Amino acid sequence: MEPVVFRRWSNKGHAVLSTFHKVIRIATLSLAYTLVQGQTLSAQTDTTTPQIFYDLEEVEAIGEKAAELYAPALRQLLIISQENIAPAPSRSLGELLDHHPGIDIRTRGPHGIQADLNIQGGSFDQSQVLFNGLEITDPQTGHFSLDLPVNLSATKRIEVLKGPSAKRYGPGAYTGAVNIITRPDDSLHFTANASYGSFQTWDAGATLHLPVGETKNLLSLSSATTDGYTQNTDATKHDIFFHNQAVTGKVKSDILLGWNSKQFGALAFYTPRYPDQYEETQTVFAALKLGAAKDERGFSGSIHWRRHYDHFTLFRENPSAYENFHRSDLLGVNLGRKFYSSLGVTNIHTRWIHDRMLSTTLGEPIARPVPAGNNGVYNHFAYRNRWSLMADHQLQVGKLYISAGLLLQAGIRDLLSPGIYPGLDVSYLLSPRLQIFASANRSMRLPTYTDLYYEGPRNRGNPDLRPEKAVTIESGINFKTETIRTDIALFYRNGTETIDWIWRDSVWVTSNLTKLDTYGGETTLEYIPGNPGPISSLLHSIRISYAYTGINKSIDAFVSNYALDNLRHKAIFNLRLSLPWNIYVDLMVRWQDRNGSFLYYESPDAMPYERDYEPFWLADLHTGIRLNRFTLFVNVTNIWNTPYRDIGSVVMPGRWIMTGIEFR
Repeated sequence: MEPVVFRRWSNKGHAVLSTFHKVIRIATLSLAYTLVQGQTLSAQTDTTTPQIFYDLEEVEAIGEKAAELYAPALRQLLIISQENIAPAPSRSLGELLDHHPGIDIRTRGPHGIQADLNIQGGSFDQSQVLFNGLEITDPQTGHFSLDLPVNLSATKRIEVLKGPSAKRYGPGAYTGAVNIITRPDDSLHFTANASYGSFQTWDAGATLHLPVGETKNLLSLSSATTDGYTQNTDATKHDIFFHNQAVTGKVKSDILLGWNSKQFGALAFYTPRYPDQYEETQTVFAALKLGAAKDERGFSGSIHWRRHYDHFTLFRENPSAYENFHRSDLLGVNLGRKFYSSLGVTNIHTRWIHDRMLSTTLGEPIARPVPAGNNGVYNHFAYRNRWSLMADHQLQVGKLYISAGLLLQAGIRDLLSPGIYPGLDVSYLLSPRLQIFASANRSMRLPTYTDLYYEGPRNRGNPDLRPEKAVTIESGINFKTETIRTDIALFYRNGTETIDWIWRDSVWVTSNLTKLDTYGGETTLEYIPGNPGPISSLLHSIRISYAYTGINKSIDAFVSNYALDNLRHKAIFNLRLSLPWNIYVDLMVRWQDRNGSFLYYESPDAMPYERDYEPFWLADLHTGIRLNRFTLFVNVTNIWNTPYRDIGSVVMPGRWIMTGIEFR
């Protein structure tokens, strides 16, 4: 296949080029186009009549299913590129995602120590996490799904699909999915950063892109430590990641290796009864991906493995009094093929996932315990095998786009009995600037091993849990000009047998709720100056967004730990300035009002009582000055020193100031 070569364009959003189904080399381009993408946070908005030209490095854009969450014209897709990651007032993936509507990041520890990903009012176990297109959602608990072996500086882009898509990504995409993408660059370059700040916090990292012959390599390392903002909130984390991409003949291969380690004081993380909790986790990841080097119509395949270690102690100074050891493994094999015809494009993918647990509490007792390190043993075991077939067909008829398909899910136990989960997505271009879309999808989620088996002083799992299921309907409209982007989206989810932890007889127990209807919507208005002028020379962009989520289940009947305490209101204001002398400013202001209540303890020994979540304002600031290859920066989170809670038992930190330097 001969490459299609362009020489001028007015935008850096290369993802649209995958729709040409050809290898596309880009230098500097000025192509007018009418394809309308979903929500894209690029440095400039997509336009149909380009006015400003940018010099771009020559790159190749090859359509690749594993590197894209969804056809952008059909669904609400948020894309966060590296040029939007770098200046954001965020030090972790969770903090970055929390700056966008429809996403609720509930944190127990600061700066990515532990974060729960919630999309469109769902729980942290209902969101699927992918790493370079490979499923890595933690089978033990969603609390660990964002334990990734890579830092933000090595991330090429982040894609967030809001709403379910079982027909493309399997049962994990119950309320949405997040795909974290890395990719080695064609050119040699190196970045390093170091910062120091409040509470004796140190943070440092380095990223190297190294092309060698026909291969490209990415190596990143990072490390951070803090004494903590109060007693038993100290934390340390490290990660190493390597990505090799090579082309041999007609085959392109990707090798990915990563390791992540965290140790942290878990002040009242899981119950205020015992404030001196402590936890250590490790994540190991390895993957091999193979595909056609030039023509995406060939077969693609991958095999990947993720292992996660978790060591939890209820009493930090006396671990042997109560401690748990857990080791989860997830092994996945993927095979896919894309077909083209006069009737459109058909994607067929099959996936086999094997996950297992070795634990002190999760699973069934085993006769021969397995050593777990730190003088611990695994004496419980559980496993699952599940097979999925995803088929999706996309068709364009004039200005109408249609995607229809289904997920066929099967396993070896009654829990994984065969099921069919269809989906339909449509969109229509009313004009080159105006698009409407609608979708209806059926999705499901399997209970985690924690849901099924966990036993603790205040928790009791339920091995008889059934998978939760839902039907979600969405609709929306997008409007874009050269300087303004606005969109409105609405959704309704009818959930059955929803899994949640319920406070019953002074213990948290897991249960299938009979029915849970969730509904809501969001809107965003963004302004990015167009032609050069007094405003565009200072103002980079301004964005205002609002999201609302409601539930129709009374929260007075019982106390829910997760399913009924979603964000009711979330408003965001983001201002980016480019000032003289290469000074930049990124200000983020948020208002959040959470639904539901939590059990409040006046003291660890007191009887708890229900207390409603209180709304709060948060402001974060990232500012700096660029001096040739160096950047000096200041990062301030929670500027107003606001006391707040994301999860009832954990009070989050106040103002946190970091200063640092970056070299490129």
